[in-house]
Amino acid sequence: MSTENTIYRAIARAMVAEGITTHFALLGDGNMHFGTVLAEAPEITTINMRHEHCCVAAAMAWSDTTGELALASVTCGPGLTQLMTGLTQAARSRVPLICFVGEAPIHKDWYAQDIDQAALVTPTGARYVAARSPGRLYAAIQKAFHIARHERLPVVLGVPLDMQKEPAPAGDYTPAPRVSSGAAVVPEAAGLDRLADLLATAKRPVILAGKGVIQSGAAKAVEDLAEASGALLSTTLPAMGLYDHNPYSLGVSGGYAREYATELAAGADLVLAFGASLSTYTLAGGSYYGSARRVQIDIAPLGLYEGVWGADEWLVADAGLTAIGVTERLKGRPVASELRTQDVAARLARDVSDSAPRVDTDTLVDPRTAIDAIDAVLPKDYQLVAGNGHQAFWQASLRGFQGGNCHVYKNFSAIGSGLSFAIGVTAAQNSDRVAFIEGDGSLMMHVQELDTVKRHNLKMLIIVMNDAAYGAEIHKLRAVGLNDSVAIHGFADFAAIARGFGLRGATATNPDEITAAIAEYEAGEEAMVLNIHISDQIASPRMRKQQVEARSA
Repeated sequence: MSTENTIYRAIARAMVAEGITTHFALLGDGNMHFGTVLAEAPEITTINMRHEHCCVAAAMAWSDTTGELALASVTCGPGLTQLMTGLTQAARSRVPLICFVGEAPIHKDWYAQDIDQAALVTPTGARYVAARSPGRLYAAIQKAFHIARHERLPVVLGVPLDMQKEPAPAGDYTPAPRVSSGAAVVPEAAGLDRLADLLATAKRPVILAGKGVIQSGAAKAVEDLAEASGALLSTTLPAMGLYDHNPYSLGVSGGYAREYATELAAGADLVLAFGASLSTYTLAGGSYYGSARRVQIDIAPLGLYEGVWGADEWLVADAGLTAIGVTERLKGRPVASELRTQDVAARLARDVSDSAPRVDTDTLVDPRTAIDAIDAVLPKDYQLVAGNGHQAFWQASLRGFQGGNCHVYKNFSAIGSGLSFAIGVTAAQNSDRVAFIEGDGSLMMHVQELDTVKRHNLKMLIIVMNDAAYGAEIHKLRAVGLNDSVAIHGFADFAAIARGFGLRGATATNPDEITAAIAEYEAGEEAMVLNIHISDQIASPRMRKQQVEARSA
């Protein structure tokens, strides 16, 4: 049978028609014909990963960075079972993407890799679209793309591997109709009046900006409103750096906040949140802003989210239009804010994430000292990709990086995905100015993707905060008096591992070596792994609080 007009070729053509440009793949029986044909398309860049999970994680970061849909593809059965963590991360982060997978043959009574794939995918929050009829193939593909774009979810498209080799349906594929986002949601006059009244009478107001402010181009309008109202500024972690230039910025809100910022936030009497989801992280479980009245301005506020009520009231409206409208209403009107003083600005300029005594030694760097060294020399136009785990707390103290340049995905609290996220961001940016900070245990989980970095010539700086252990676990075990040795695995030589994959590697045990390694990275042409030996004796403030709670339980 001729292969010129097969279903797998038709699916590849459909992906191109839908605007797919980047494909993260690991080939097997269920997707190898499709993947091979797609890779031949001039419009497509294919990045061949070494693990199925990493295909989805990289596609997730690529989609989130560009605002367009990436494509991941894996084989059926054991290929798909590897995707559960990645799909959950994407679904909870509301990052849309398409994942093409094979399904078991429909013309066989038994197949070793057969499994109920839809039943596995559904609990992750992703959607599953099965295409098991040649006549309904195009409709299934359209459905998958419509759900991904309109519901902002990852969608798995499953096609039986034997059906893929059958003749394609007649006619050309028509891309799924796009649902227009329409004009910006204009705030009601009564809502603007209400916000102006609240801000004018608040003595300790804070304006919180999330990623939605960046995406809608409202950053200046929101900052102008803070100036007009005397409010302090703050951001969510994904919007980190947005207002670092402003002397009245608290920096990141919530569990990763700085010490004096946390003190000010606890005394706030009003919080206006623009384009922020108000997650449990941003609100530190709901308690971060004390008894302040919280108002959320968003085009799609979620209300009860991640176990906390984000706000006391909501205004469904565009962030920029709302900020401009309220600023207009405040012109010439006295405001009661007491916060914009020279003393507050001076203390914010000196603010630190953790003032507990440091424990640098001749062979180990305090994690705060390591981050300070990185902050001092890493150019501020870099994209920052944040890993998860205990070490992630220290990354939030980096300052001066451009708002929107921080890529962080914590909605499933899963370690092990960071390197794949960094691959996705680097591929999306087509830039060598990406710094990825990760823990040693997390990086080791998918260290094989250093091979992907090498093969695809992706230049990035991979910084390992290496405490020779699973950091969160050792601190939690110590808090309750249990043996922590089961969570300690020793200092892996990540510099040598990097060189084994054909990349550059360096080890640092003091700030000068960190500075030298970053300069070496900038001067060279290859990705680098910087292995920083940090002390395992420093628990983050959040962890110390949990330790106290564990001891008293």
